[in-house]
Amino acid sequence: MLFWGKHFKKTMSINNVTDLLSAMSKNKIYVFGTGFVCKKFLSALKTVGYERYVKGFIVTFLRSVNIMDGIPVRLINDDALDRSRLVCIAVHESLKNEIVQELEKYGFSNYVWIYPLLFDLAFGKPIAVKKEVPLKEIYLAMREYYHVFVRYLMIEQYYGRNTYGQNIYIKAFNLINSHKTAEIRLGQFLEVIKNFELKGYNKNCPSGMLENFEIFDGSHRFALNIYHKNDTLSCNVYKGIKNVLEWLGKEVLLTEDVLPDLFSCDEIALLKDVRLRLDRQFEI
Repeated sequence: MLFWGKHFKKTMSINNVTDLLSAMSKNKIYVFGTGFVCKKFLSALKTVGYERYVKGFIVTFLRSVNIMDGIPVRLINDDALDRSRLVCIAVHESLKNEIVQELEKYGFSNYVWIYPLLFDLAFGKPIAVKKEVPLKEIYLAMREYYHVFVRYLMIEQYYGRNTYGQNIYIKAFNLINSHKTAEIRLGQFLEVIKNFELKGYNKNCPSGMLENFEIFDGSHRFALNIYHKNDTLSCNVYKGIKNVLEWLGKEVLLTEDVLPDLFSCDEIALLKDVRLRLDRQFEI
């Protein structure tokens, strides 16, 4: 069984991009998933010329698509699948444990969760690690994107300051996830808020940031640090893309033109009010 992190037993080590690419070059892999993380993983593989080592995609249920990028998409219970082949789990952390259970249920014994390797694969090694970056600099770079304000309203509801943060949060995540996944991610965020309250900010879990101060990973932690009025955010700094919009897209970042498709006028006003309040907090 392959691993990444404490959730996996270790019998074979894949600790970095080099290990992963080495394993792929020896035997083609399956990729579990067809969603956002999977597409980013496939895109990153293309940048290094390794997409040819993808044998197929595995899912728990087929929708309308059974071919992705010219590669077959198969159900996890398909008898034709080679159970000994390496499976790269390309999903968000909120779904990881569920997918591991499904893989083991259907006889797959070799797997690795690739999300912790994704940024190094896509952008190369960070140019700075666990750098303490002023929150104001990040906020100035990110204030045109409303996904941070969605998270902020959810934090406020947790602390009893509103009654609508959860509904807005679920609506935002329904745009890019199934409703079930949106609810799982909400539950996970509530645990993050609770742990932050009890233990403080864990600087050993850095966010991903570009040189222009835009963050592309760790926006929940960013929102929590803003709420608790901390001064800095621990970040791994990368180069390789021009801006965060290029990597995440407007549906994830929630650009202003997307808002009317998701939220009522009153909800949009609430999100804009958060931006005004944070502008005052950061003296903009």
